[in-house]
Amino acid sequence: MQLTNATKANAVLVTAPWTFDASLRSVPGLISLGSNNATNSTYYFVSANDANILVGITNGTVNGTAPVTTQRGQSGNGTSIAVMYTPGDFDAASATKTTPDIYNTTWDYYAYGVDSATSKPAIAIAQVKFGASTATTAQVKYYDEIDSTTGTQPAATWTDFTVTNTGNYLNLRNGNVFLLQNATVNNDNNLITGTIFDYVDGDKLFVVMIKSGTTLATTDLTNRGFKFVYTGSLGSTGNVGSATAGLMNFSIDNNLDIDGNMARFNGTTFTKVGTSSANFEDLSLSGYRVALANTNQFGITQSNMTMYDIDNNVSGSFIGKQAADKSLSVGIYMPVVSSVDQGASLAFLIPNPAVAGDILRANLSFQANASLDQNITARVVDLSATNNTSYTKTELSARWSGVPAEFTPLTDVKGVRAKLPTIVAKNSLYTFQFPVKGICDRISNLRLLEVPTTASSSARAFSYAGSAPTPSVEGSWWISEERGDSYKGLDSVLSPATAQTYYVNYVVRDNGVFDSNATGDRYISDPVVFGSVPTSSSSSSSGCVFNPAASFGLEWLLLMLAPMVAIARSRFKK
Repeated sequence: MQLTNATKANAVLVTAPWTFDASLRSVPGLISLGSNNATNSTYYFVSANDANILVGITNGTVNGTAPVTTQRGQSGNGTSIAVMYTPGDFDAASATKTTPDIYNTTWDYYAYGVDSATSKPAIAIAQVKFGASTATTAQVKYYDEIDSTTGTQPAATWTDFTVTNTGNYLNLRNGNVFLLQNATVNNDNNLITGTIFDYVDGDKLFVVMIKSGTTLATTDLTNRGFKFVYTGSLGSTGNVGSATAGLMNFSIDNNLDIDGNMARFNGTTFTKVGTSSANFEDLSLSGYRVALANTNQFGITQSNMTMYDIDNNVSGSFIGKQAADKSLSVGIYMPVVSSVDQGASLAFLIPNPAVAGDILRANLSFQANASLDQNITARVVDLSATNNTSYTKTELSARWSGVPAEFTPLTDVKGVRAKLPTIVAKNSLYTFQFPVKGICDRISNLRLLEVPTTASSSARAFSYAGSAPTPSVEGSWWISEERGDSYKGLDSVLSPATAQTYYVNYVVRDNGVFDSNATGDRYISDPVVFGSVPTSSSSSSSGCVFNPAASFGLEWLLLMLAPMVAIARSRFKK
């Protein structure tokens, strides 16, 4: 494993070939980073939190030119996992800090590596309570299977660990026990990644921490689509031939049944290299199901999402928690090899990110004004996109008041400037729309907000049309299957099928309260953001998710071109 510095990370972004809407076998909607001097082999990333976090895997053996026969010393071979994000600051002054502080909060901690002494997976699960600053002691409860001689450390009591911050790299230490080294934090201050280095035998573990994690509820899973990313060891013994990595793409219905696919490196010993290798395979997940419960198996209460195959056999268990904003879950995935053998991997469960097309004119049947007939040249409305900007959940709340506390953005802020023809009376109503794909959520959980670009700092919510399209009502919105037909009611659960396009429609009045250009007759400016407000106790699902395998609207991925830090790579040799 290695943690690269910002200079190297930026160089990777500038020189490496990025591909948007890439696929790994049967798993679509990925972002690939091509092989170069820094990466050695192609990474396949899943995006979380509107591409502010990227999690990806690679296998240097499959991309290599010769079989791997040893478990150590061959840099770049074997499976790897990478996490990328915009960097944050552990000790930014409170007066200038625009994101929540990491201190005085509890973090959930997961670590994975391989113990070379036993050739077994090494895992650690912990909770970390930071004090008021990096100058204070942190308290830790932890459970580990790292030390082969002493077995596990029960998470029964809080233990003091010294916190140090050197050059914006955080370390946690209690004597000779290191729980975190060279760690960085993301810009939202809710994700930390780092390593543990064993000075005795040179082993390293990759560490991921999420702030204020919560256990999963059934409503966090049902009627949703996910990507599942993992890297680790397929079996409980043997480094050579046991390394595995996989990507799953699936939806979970209201009965917790799964439909989807999986691409994986299955962990058996390579006899040849290249993507034709029998070790690199597809697997249908259709007919699989999940069950959800809490477990204290690791001393600290965790969610246990168990996956069953079509024969009702356990195929694997995900032990972990979700981030407070529900943008991703982190934990340990334990694939079942046989009735007596179970591997371990570091894993991320990520709701499919939103992809939306450009803002368009709704068809005439969704317009209140018949003068807006686009078939007549003199009545054409001129649309020009403005202010398509990505904001995290934290950044939205910092920039605009009135954003619901649980609102999670699923698209960029999407802006448009409309010039109405002179044949249209000033102060007229106009219906905009934009397409989305892959939604698998109940409409009652979705929200559309206006976020003005003027001096105003207050967001304003559109109101859903309760029983039919309402193009004559300022500030109304609705979802349809067609550009001018097939309205969907509040209780509708939208299909996650990638072939299904939906349209988000919304009504603005020229010079009205939703018009950011309220002083210019026949000019409408109305930036909006589409998102979800997850429910926690109803039968409806929580959060809206999209399949990014659409053929339009990839501009949201351009955020990755900004400087990022913390490409954390954990290699487990074949």
